[in-house]
Amino acid sequence: MNVHSSVGPNRQAAVMTEQSHERTGAPIRAYVLVAILYAGQGLPLSFLFVVLPLALNNLGLEESAIGAYIGMCMLPWILKPLWGIAVDRWPRRTVWIVLGQSFAVVSLAVGAVVSATMPASGLMIGAIAGGLGCAVQDVATDGFAIARFPRERRGAVNAAMAIGMTAGSAIGMSAGATVYGLFGVPLALTALSASTLVLTLAVASLAAGLRAPIVGAQSPISIRVLARSLVAHRSFHHGWVTMALIAATGISGALIPLFFETKCGMTEEQVGVFMTSVGIPAVFIGNLLGLRLIDRIGRRIAAIGAIIAIALVNGGMGVALLFGASPGLLGAGAYYLSVQIVEAFGAAAVLGLLMDCCIARFGGVQFATIMALGQLGGAISAWVGGVLLDATGWSVLLLLQGVLCVIPLLCVIALLRPRRGAPSDPSLEYEAAYVPAVVMPLSGEANVFCAGDSRSGMSDD
Repeated sequence: MNVHSSVGPNRQAAVMTEQSHERTGAPIRAYVLVAILYAGQGLPLSFLFVVLPLALNNLGLEESAIGAYIGMCMLPWILKPLWGIAVDRWPRRTVWIVLGQSFAVVSLAVGAVVSATMPASGLMIGAIAGGLGCAVQDVATDGFAIARFPRERRGAVNAAMAIGMTAGSAIGMSAGATVYGLFGVPLALTALSASTLVLTLAVASLAAGLRAPIVGAQSPISIRVLARSLVAHRSFHHGWVTMALIAATGISGALIPLFFETKCGMTEEQVGVFMTSVGIPAVFIGNLLGLRLIDRIGRRIAAIGAIIAIALVNGGMGVALLFGASPGLLGAGAYYLSVQIVEAFGAAAVLGLLMDCCIARFGGVQFATIMALGQLGGAISAWVGGVLLDATGWSVLLLLQGVLCVIPLLCVIALLRPRRGAPSDPSLEYEAAYVPAVVMPLSGEANVFCAGDSRSGMSDD
């Protein structure tokens, strides 16, 4: 179908301008920007989730209460689809990014002041309100990446995001307990607010020259049309089904610390040091490989290869345990290093494919929904994995983990296949899927049909 057939000459010229722009690819500073943004999420999250349980425990709270507090802190992230509606309704994504970062800075500063007299309340303000700012920034960043980066660069941009998140998390985890132990909660939150402010200034500087690539799509859009984008866009359904199943079949991932305790005889402190010293470099290696290779060899091929490798590594360890082998420190290190490298590489590839399932104009709400369903699948898999571990032991659990990799493998092969006629330019994809309206007034609704809607005469398959 000719995507220009239902639009006026001004819109055609705008689309052609954007097509030329996208062929040049995204500038290097766009990759730097998303890496810094994800560092800006990883830093406060890891910081708070190290400091929060330690501080609440020192205040005499029981483990059940600490778990409830941590669960409350996850609410801003669980509700990301709601923030996606706001970001896509008023799609000035770089503005949302800076607003989210700034809100996190202010929330952490307020938490620092409150914690001087009420430590628990100050921490919760910083964690929940600061988490809200980070969650909004996350949704806007994902929407920005979907719109800004052409398809052939989405594997690399997800690797850049993961590198930033890993760097921020590493700094937050290592600095969090140290600063809290030396100076207490108020100065710890003050230091975190100041660090986030520095990142916000860097983000504002880098974002200033990166305009949104979809010309004419910056006006507010109705909530009904946003909701329709979640119902009638078939490729989006393929994306969230894939993400939920991938997360739900990862039954051993959340339990790995217990593997090192029970099978390698490590203490809790040794497990923490071991997972940090091995896991963080492994994630960096996996994402650096992804940054260089995924878009060259193709995201589907990279994802399929990574899933097969994960199945072989977990299944191999399961077989070894079944025959009575003891992994030892060296074996455990090789196993964890391999898993983390391959999972980081595969995650960048799969997330790039999932971005392809989203229409650029609705990237915020669609991708936020995909990720929220992935988190739900992860919560289910953690519970199922714990039940299976109690019933069967590690050898059967890891063997089953290898077998279950068939499910995400089939999803990638069957559901995330290239769509016939899907253009690589995000603005052209939007034009092909939502005809004819691009700019919609706040007071009215356009007659917009989603891809796959029979009334539009189009299909995204």
